[in-house]
Amino acid sequence: MEPYEFQWSEAHTFFSIHDRSVLTYGPYAFGQPQRVDYVVFGNPQTVAAYASSAMLSEWQAMSSTWLQPGVQERILSESASACQDLAELSNAFKEQPLSDASNAFLWETLDGMCRHIRRIGTIFSATQEAGTHALVKKAKAGLKGTAFDSEKSFSELTSPTQPDIVDDELSDIISLAKQVASDAQLEAHAQKHAWMFYQTFARGKVLESLHARVRQEQDTQTLQTQLDQIQAHRNELKEKQANAFAQLDSQTVDVLKLLQRLGHERLALKNAWAGAEWRFQSLYAEIARRTTTPLNDLLYAYTLDDFRSALLENKIPDATVIRERKQGYAVWRRDGQTQLLTGESADALRNKMGLDAVLTVSEVSGFVANPGMARGKAYVLHVAGMEQLIKDESAFQDGDVLITTMTQPGHAALVQRAAAVVADEGGVSSHASVIAREFGKPCIVGAKMATRVFKTGDLVEVDAEKGIIRRIE
Repeated sequence: MEPYEFQWSEAHTFFSIHDRSVLTYGPYAFGQPQRVDYVVFGNPQTVAAYASSAMLSEWQAMSSTWLQPGVQERILSESASACQDLAELSNAFKEQPLSDASNAFLWETLDGMCRHIRRIGTIFSATQEAGTHALVKKAKAGLKGTAFDSEKSFSELTSPTQPDIVDDELSDIISLAKQVASDAQLEAHAQKHAWMFYQTFARGKVLESLHARVRQEQDTQTLQTQLDQIQAHRNELKEKQANAFAQLDSQTVDVLKLLQRLGHERLALKNAWAGAEWRFQSLYAEIARRTTTPLNDLLYAYTLDDFRSALLENKIPDATVIRERKQGYAVWRRDGQTQLLTGESADALRNKMGLDAVLTVSEVSGFVANPGMARGKAYVLHVAGMEQLIKDESAFQDGDVLITTMTQPGHAALVQRAAAVVADEGGVSSHASVIAREFGKPCIVGAKMATRVFKTGDLVEVDAEKGIIRRIE
């Protein structure tokens, strides 16, 4: 069996993986690939994705499509259109009293939501590390031999400088802290910034969390300080970028600006697809009620076809099927076919791929996203829902080295407190890269197995000049 390389890991519902992830992950935004070989292993607690080396090689080659005339405009226009279509569906859904809605309406809404998210996922994948490979290569070639031929300069010149969804959310919380915020106002806030509540289905927990953030801001003005720090950093970057762009050739400048834009676009796309589960939570709840199915079963064991059968044919999956899928599964997309494995079959595939091999190394390497050096105790964070984030914020100590599969926009406060940031996943346009630069933290992304090699409490050194993280004995 050919080698498979780690891609990303975080908590997801089975439904979202089976219906969307395996159908959109890859170079589809650039055309029809010849080699798709992508597998996701998961359970209700965590999900991890791997792609074959052959698939990644083709993806990297296809990433040069970004440089063809008209492609940037086409993909970014499709991005805006897909996000707008999903927003319009969400707004129309909110106006529909569910008590009067037919099962056919519920199915059409769910199916439409999935179609829009697949479009968004296809574009989101184009901003992944493999999807920006040719852009990074061309940008670095244009910087070679200039005064900006360093990882630090590359980091600065590819950092977005315009406000993003994180700034917008912080600004809104700060505004709410200047008044007595009602539950209705906080619910509106959650709808607008639903990306913060991915994998969260408890309305009460969300309101409790938002009330706590508002009270804390009223007492400490921590978020205002955080926002001021981000804005000051961006103002400095604007000056550095203007100076550099005046000295570089126009083609190199265009590629650097595109990488900036993709870093910003990536967050907007994430707001759309990651926020959909929260914005459509009442749809899932209504389907659960009508089909007398536990919500947890719908989200963590149903395929899209199962939803259709339950709503339109009054057929639900066998209890054994539900139990097996919730215990653990593998979804394998290969040569145009999707295969779902559970139980021993999923375990056998995982063993065949050698994914559970014991790791005895004491250092790993990745890509420098923001240069620098740091030492500290490791804090290994596995991305899950809001409740887990609250626990992590309490346990994390100032000066810890944040080691995670990937950062989320809601991790900004942890990044600000960290000595350095290490992510298994990511490239130049990833959120970890962008947020680490904004807070001036040494950062290494694409470390692949850092969360498996290091444990919380390990003393580690982050060399974000060479892209190495090592355990200090």
